[in-house]
Amino acid sequence: MNATEGLLHEIGLSEYEAKTLICLMTHGTSTAEEISRMAKIPLPRVYDTIEKLIKMGFVLSTKTRPKRYKPIEARMALEHYMRHKRGDFERGMDTMKGVCDKVAEDFSKLIPESKPPKGEKWGMWSTKNKSNIVAMRQDSEKQAGNEILMFSGDASFVRDDSDILKKIAKKGVKMRLLLYKPENEEVRKNIEMLSKVGVEIKTDYKGSMRGNIIDDKMVTMVLKWGKQVFTGIPGTDREFGYEMLIINNPVFVSVMKEYFNLIWEKI
Repeated sequence: MNATEGLLHEIGLSEYEAKTLICLMTHGTSTAEEISRMAKIPLPRVYDTIEKLIKMGFVLSTKTRPKRYKPIEARMALEHYMRHKRGDFERGMDTMKGVCDKVAEDFSKLIPESKPPKGEKWGMWSTKNKSNIVAMRQDSEKQAGNEILMFSGDASFVRDDSDILKKIAKKGVKMRLLLYKPENEEVRKNIEMLSKVGVEIKTDYKGSMRGNIIDDKMVTMVLKWGKQVFTGIPGTDREFGYEMLIINNPVFVSVMKEYFNLIWEKI
């Protein structure tokens, strides 16, 4: 497999589709028999492969016999293919959203969201994957009615959460952040962004806690492992592993609020 064939696989073409398209781009207009011989593809498979490439917008076919096949100019064909795939994706997402909304509605009838199911104790829950953690953090921020107390190393979360924090600040939610002393310009930019949305910040925090305390409702703790570097730079998340713990035990929440306030007063 050459590099181009590998790239065509990445955008969704099968092995035979990639080989056929490369053959036509290399040798120009060809018959099915010529494609079969040059690309080393069984002749019966050439016909169905060509039909798929025509539908994808990569190939043109003559109406005469024997049929000859010509590749469409590469950039034009690929742009058309991307629009086609984007349309498929958006239609799929619309369908998925409808299904997810229906499932959420059905589940809401089974398990009230305001309290644990009967017989279940308040406890600790976990999720992994950075995108899941961002979604859970933002959802918890939206639930705040009075205050959010935050612990962070570089405040890089502001890149994702700025709009949400602005909205909850307008509702009168108080936000305070304990932050490591800034070590580079990116962290200072994050601090500036947070200050603009109304977050009160103290920057001599030295603890290992990362996460938020939402009112008296919950604590979200983020565990992060990998290089111990606080860059604040977007796009460096791939260097780390993440897990979030969501703890809604009211006793634990109260203890963590006392811990936050104790450090806040000392700094």
